[in-house]
This record gives sequence, structure tokens and C-alpha cells, in this order.
Amino acid sequence: MKGLKTAGLSTLGLLLLGACGNNEDGAEGNGNANGNGASGDAEEVTLWVAGNSPDIQETFNGIIDDFNNQSEDIEVNVQFEPWGELDQKLSTSLAGGVGPDIFMHGAAAAAGFASEGQIEPLDSYFEGWDDLDDFNDGYMEAGVVDEEHFVLPIQGANRMMFYRHDLFEEAGVEIPETMEELIEVSEAFVERDGDRFERAATTLPNEGNDLQQVWSSFLWSNGGDILNEDFTEAVIHSDEAVKAIEDYAAFFENDLTPLAGMDGQGDQHPLGTGEVAFTFDGVWVIDQLISYTPDAYENVSVAAPPAGQEGTTTLVGSSGFFMNANSEHKDAAGEVLEFMGSEESIARVSEELKFLPVRDSIAEADFIQDDRLMAEFVELAAEVNGQANPNIPRWTAIRDIVASNVEAAIYGQVSPDEALQNAEQEINAEMQR
Repeated sequence: MKGLKTAGLSTLGLLLLGACGNNEDGAEGNGNANGNGASGDAEEVTLWVAGNSPDIQETFNGIIDDFNNQSEDIEVNVQFEPWGELDQKLSTSLAGGVGPDIFMHGAAAAAGFASEGQIEPLDSYFEGWDDLDDFNDGYMEAGVVDEEHFVLPIQGANRMMFYRHDLFEEAGVEIPETMEELIEVSEAFVERDGDRFERAATTLPNEGNDLQQVWSSFLWSNGGDILNEDFTEAVIHSDEAVKAIEDYAAFFENDLTPLAGMDGQGDQHPLGTGEVAFTFDGVWVIDQLISYTPDAYENVSVAAPPAGQEGTTTLVGSSGFFMNANSEHKDAAGEVLEFMGSEESIARVSEELKFLPVRDSIAEADFIQDDRLMAEFVELAAEVNGQANPNIPRWTAIRDIVASNVEAAIYGQVSPDEALQNAEQEINAEMQR
């Protein structure tokens, strides 16, 4: 292999080129219907989709193909980036004033990007849309910063309690009303072979973003929060947060589930294999059950998570598309966003990838009503109190602080009180940066 000549390119420049081009980790999608890239006369728009599973690639490649087939003067090139690598690649490319014209991210990241001047307000592009009011208000508001919209919501997701009703019936257990009751009855589901779990009561994340999301529902349901109401300081060092850690850690301390988790078999979800009796999971589990353990589908139901001291509050989240403030193709990108946000495109994402629909009109679609679990989940999502992660500039760093300190507590490295005291100090220091 011949060596590359890099004269005149700094290390940062090479990194930026890598972030904007194809790489071993990011999957390249279709440039046009034949995958041959943009035609010579078309204006080229680059789009990054978060996630690179085969299903995600098939769905979004199909939508982009439809756009490219009907557009005479715009060509979209799509690239799929793993969620775990997305932040670093975006940080590198956007900091250098380059990057994709459009990219997907969680709505809670909007304030951070906006504070750095890296994303474009979308209000002027939304003005010509005839059916903008069909988008769910909550999902639209999640992408608002300083009264401007920065996110086109594409897929909604929150977490409920999925459970194997056959295992509950076999154990003679009904769905508990409170989290304390759930912890008490969970031993009935556990089966061991020596030290090995053949079946655990549940599986819980023990690190990172997933830990923060699931544990925050425990926190909110006990009446606590991470930040005060105006998001100016941390309030996580509280009795409510201590209770949330104690409840969460009880599943590990009482040998109801291993710290390492129950991961299923390959692509099979542990609910589908019967390795757990319940999980606190998102709507995406439904597709996993249908695709990999279809025989288990009829044995699974969905319910609101049991209540904490102040009822039940579950995480509400969404992801969508942002426009790069430094894009040289903003008008063309606006046309792409309008196509991506159409009822047909949103319905396709919801149906094929099993995400909650961000358009209200789709909630009654046949593909939802004909899928028992999906219909139950959509109904619960409208009934159960939900809370989103705060949309503030330093949120991703704050999220990581929460996760690392809760992780230290559930591993027994520090007490819950000490973990929360550390978290509060670190969050306040981060917010002063």
C-alpha cells in the first residue's frame, strides 16, 4: 500500500476529514437509488443518522432513496454513525466548522450545540409546512432553546415496564403497585445453578447513559431531581435521591440480578429468552421480540413502572435532525428536512423501527393498533407522567457525572449519600465552567 502524502494537512485537518468522510465504524449509505453518489448537476447534502444496525440502515436508506428519486436538483448522501461514537465525531467536526449538513442526535443536546453556535434555528424552514401542528407538542418543545426550534423530531422513546405475564402467573405474583413491593416479590422469579443465574428477576444497566436514564425514573418517582427548577444548580444530594439509589441497588444486593446484567442470546432480548421476568425498557424492545423471539411475543405485556414515594414518572426522550449552522447548503437541507418530517417518512420510521410516533395522526395508524404491545405502549405513554432530561448547554457532561457517581454507589465503592454529595459538587462545578 502506498503511503499518503499529508504535506499541508495538520493533525486536526486529518481528523476533520475523517469525521466528514467514510470510516471503518460509520456505515456509508446510498448516495442515490443505485448507491452511486450524487450526480454532477445536483446539490449534495450530507446527512448523518445515529445508529448503524441493519434495520436502521434499511429504513433510512429507503427514505433517502425515495427523496433522491423524486428530487432533480438535490442529492442526499447518508452515513450511519454508532451512537457510542457520535458525540466525539460531531465534536471534532463541528468544532472545526465542518461536518454534515444534517445530523441526528437526542433533543436534549440542542442547548449545548446552540450555545456553541453550531446548529441553525429551524423556524424559518418550518414556516411553509402545512401540517406542522400535527407534530406532538412535547416532542417539538424538547428541541426549543431560547424560544427557537432547533430539532426536527423523528422518533420518540420512553421507558415502561415490560414483563413476562406467564412467569408472573407461574410465580403467583401480580404486578406490584410500588417499587418496594416489586423488590420484595422479585425473589420468586430467580432461578440459579450454583452461582450462575439461569433466570434473574430483571436486568438493569450499570453504567453510562442507560444507567442515568433508568435510575432517573427511580429518582423522579421518589420526588427528587438532578437540578432545580430553573436549571441553575444541582439538587441531587437529597433524601429522595438516596432512596432512589437504595431501591436500584437492592436488585443487586439482594441477588435478584447480576451486576453484569442478563444480555439474552445474541440479538435475542432476555425477556424473549425467558432469562428475566421484567425490564424497564423502551419501545424498541417490541421489534427485538418480533424479530428474534416471535414465540415469546404473546407472553409479554407492558405496564407503567411501579410507583415510588411520589407516584410514577418515566423518562420521555426523542431524537431528531439538526441543521449544521456552517452548512453551505441550508436551503437544500431545509427541503430534505421537510421530506424527512413528512407523515409518510415518520410513519415508516415508527412502523419499521418501532419508535413512538412524533406525529399525533400516526398514533391511530393500523400498524400501531394491530400490534398489541405497540398499542399498549402508545396508550401508556399518553397516560403515565413523563419527564425529559433537561435541555441545557452542559447536559451531556452532567449526565455522565450522574452516571459515574450512581455507578460507584451501586458497586459499593462509596455510600449513596457520599456518591450524591460528590455528584452535586461536580455538577455545580461543571455548570460554572
